[in-house]
Amino acid sequence: MTRLFKLTIITLTAALIVMAVAMPSAANAQQTLNSDTYIPADVARQALFQATADALGISEDDLLAQLTGDKTLQDVITADGGNIDQIEQSAQQAATDKVNALVTSGLIGKDAGAALLNGMSTRIDTGLKHDPTIGTTELQDRLARQSLLQATETATGLTDNQIADALAKGQTFAQIIKDNGGDVNTVQQAAQDQFNTSVQTLVANGDLSQNAADKVTKGADGRLDFQTHQDTTLHDRLRRDIITDHAMIDNTAKATGLTADQVRAQLAAGKTFDQIASANGVKIADIQKDAATQIRKDTQALVTAGVIGPVQADYLTHNLDKRLDYVGHHKQPRHAIHPLPIDRGTPRADRTPGTDRTPEPTHEPRPTHEPKPVTTAKP
Repeated sequence: MTRLFKLTIITLTAALIVMAVAMPSAANAQQTLNSDTYIPADVARQALFQATADALGISEDDLLAQLTGDKTLQDVITADGGNIDQIEQSAQQAATDKVNALVTSGLIGKDAGAALLNGMSTRIDTGLKHDPTIGTTELQDRLARQSLLQATETATGLTDNQIADALAKGQTFAQIIKDNGGDVNTVQQAAQDQFNTSVQTLVANGDLSQNAADKVTKGADGRLDFQTHQDTTLHDRLRRDIITDHAMIDNTAKATGLTADQVRAQLAAGKTFDQIASANGVKIADIQKDAATQIRKDTQALVTAGVIGPVQADYLTHNLDKRLDYVGHHKQPRHAIHPLPIDRGTPRADRTPGTDRTPEPTHEPRPTHEPKPVTTAKP
C-alpha cells in the first residue's frame, strides 16, 4: 500500500486554536472506570457530538468544523437556534446506550459499566457548556487513531477491516501487533511520528496555526499509549470511517472508470470526491446513493456474522446521508493519513504462504446468554 504522506486538508481544522487537555491513561476496560480516565470523557464527547449534530441537522464532521477559536458546543447550538436542554438529554441517552452496548458485547463488565455511567451527567453538562477544548480533543483523538491504524497496517500486513474486526472482538492494538509479527514499541513510535508529521503538515499548508498545532499535539503521546495498550471500547468511529471511505472509493472508481488506486491518489493530493466525480462527468449524488446502499449492506453483513451488535450497526448507518454529503464535498484528514486499501485481506508480501496470522474474516456467534445491560446513570 502506498504510504506517501502529504496531508492536504481542510476546512475542518482551519482556524482551530483551542487548547487540548492531556488526560491520564485509562485502566483496563474490565476494571472500574472513573472520571480520571480517557474512556468516560471520550464516551461523553462522542455522545455530545452525535446528539448535537442530530439536533442541528448536520454531520459530526461539519460540527467539528464549527468548533473554532474558543467556542463551546453551547455556543454553536445557541447560534443555530438549537435547544440546549433537549440536546443534553439526547446525549445522556446516547451515552447510556453506548455503555449498555459495551456491556452486552462483553467488552466491559457490569461493574465497569455502572462505574462508567456514574457521573456521566456531569461530564456531559461540562462538555456541552463549559469546554472550549472539545474540538481540539476530538481532532487529536481522530488523528491519533488513524495514525495508529496506518502504523499497524504497515507493521502487520493486515487491512483496516481486519484490524477493525479484531478490535471488535476485544483485542487491543498491542495484541493485534504482537499476534501478527510486529513490535509494539516500534509501531507506537511510528504512529507518534505520523501524528506529529500530520499536524506540522497542517501548519505548512496554512490549515492550522502553529499555536493551535501545539495545543493539538500536547498530550498526544499519552493518548496514543492508551489507544495502543488499553482502549478496546471506542473503535466505532474508526469502523465508521473505514466502511464509509471504502464505499465512497469503490463507487467513485466504478462510476468514473478510474482505478481505486487512482481515486486514493487524488484524495491524498487534496481533491474531494465531488471534484473527482465532476472531472469525469459523474454526479456525486449518484455515487453517494450507491455508497449508502453498500454501507447498509456491509453493515448488515457484520451483524449477521456476529462481528457487531445492533447498537453498533445503528451507529454505522446513523445520519448516513448527511455524513456522505459532507464526505463527498469536503477534504478529510484521514484520506491522506490513511491511503485506504481496496485489496482487502492481502497478507504482507514477506510472509511465507500459509504462515499469515491474519484474523479470520468470519467470527464466532455472540454468546446466547449476554450480561444484563446497565440502564441508569447517576449524576
